[in-house]
Formats: sequence, structure tokens, C-alpha cells
Amino acid sequence: MSGKARRRQLVTVDDARPAKGQHRRPCSDCPWARTALPGWLADMTPEEWIASAHGETRMECHTLLGAECAGAAIYRANVCKRVRDPDALQLPKDTTAVFATHAEFLGHHRRGPDRVIVDTKVTPLEEEFAHLARRWKKETAHLASAVRMAEHPAYREIIAMGDAAVPLLLRELERRPDHWFIALRRITGADPVSQSARGDVRKMADAWIAWGKSRATASDPARAT
Repeated sequence: MSGKARRRQLVTVDDARPAKGQHRRPCSDCPWARTALPGWLADMTPEEWIASAHGETRMECHTLLGAECAGAAIYRANVCKRVRDPDALQLPKDTTAVFATHAEFLGHHRRGPDRVIVDTKVTPLEEEFAHLARRWKKETAHLASAVRMAEHPAYREIIAMGDAAVPLLLRELERRPDHWFIALRRITGADPVSQSARGDVRKMADAWIAWGKSRATASDPARAT
């Protein structure tokens, strides 16, 4: 043994401790660090993390309460992203410790048990969708009414994307079922959810996912073989 202490990983928000000051290096569980455990992103997708980093909001450290994420600040420097907030944490570039591009981040965190997804290109539409979806989830978390959730400006912007948003919405349902059903109904005019499934988010999501797959098969019969 080398005698060096292993860094603690798999730290959740519940394990966070008060920060003694603002750190300037990635914390033990920083998703932006090259040493990050693949896929350890709490309840956000890799695309949502990228959209957040390329947005204008401050990014807080999930292991040190009251501190900003040093890894995110370094990543922003690596990709030449400067937020408008003059008080937001700014740190020098470091492509050795922190991912240098969004493609590197996505390639690392999209890893599955048997493969790594090679296609790491994220379109502007996907980034915008991820940003809006994250904003919607954050700002409607206190609401119990799906109708009221659908009135949120970010939700309405997603609906305004039209057909282009449908595969993104279906992919989101596969990852994490949520109240995207009103958006799908308004965009497509379809409603594949049976009466018995209404009120059960998981079953409603499954119905829409099955609908999406059947539509894809209908448009491309080769998929059925």
C-alpha cells in the first residue's frame, strides 16, 4: 500500500458538510473531474449538467454546503464560457484534472455496464431542451397539479418546439418518468394512455414510450425485423 488515503466517493447531498471556505480544486465527487465515477450525476442527465454549465446560473458544490462547484468553474474556463454574474466563481483552465470539452464529459458519464456511447455530439436543440427541462423541474417541484406544472413558461417553451421535442420527451420518459404527458398530447394530438393507467405516472410513461416505438416502426418498417 502507498499509504495515501483514498478519496471518499459516492457522496450525496445528504452527506454534504459545511464548507470552511471556497475550494479551488474539484471536490471528491465532482462530476466535472476526470476521476469522477461514470454516471454519478444525482437525478440529472449528462445533457442537463452540460446545459447548466453552459447557462448563466451559479453551480453549487453538492458535497460542501455554501460553496460553488470548483470543477464547474474550471470546466467553464476550459470551454471559454464566462457567466454574466461578476460574483460567480471563476478559476483558471485545467484540462488535466477537468474535462476539456462537453464531448469528453458526455462520453465519460454516458458509460453503461458494457459499452461507452461513442456519439457524444449534442445539438443546440438538445441543450436548450435540457436547460428548459431542468428549470421546469426545479421551479415546479412544489406543485401537485400536472395542469399547473404545464402552465410554467419553460414547459410552454418545450411545447413550442413542436415535433422536434417529441423524441426528446420520450427519451426523458424512458430515463425518468415525469409529467410530460400534456406536452406530448398538445404536440402530437395523440393520447395512447388507457383510462385504467391514468394517474399512474409509470404506466402512463410506458404507454407513451410504446406509442413512440410503434410510430418509429411504422415510419421505418426495417426496425420491425
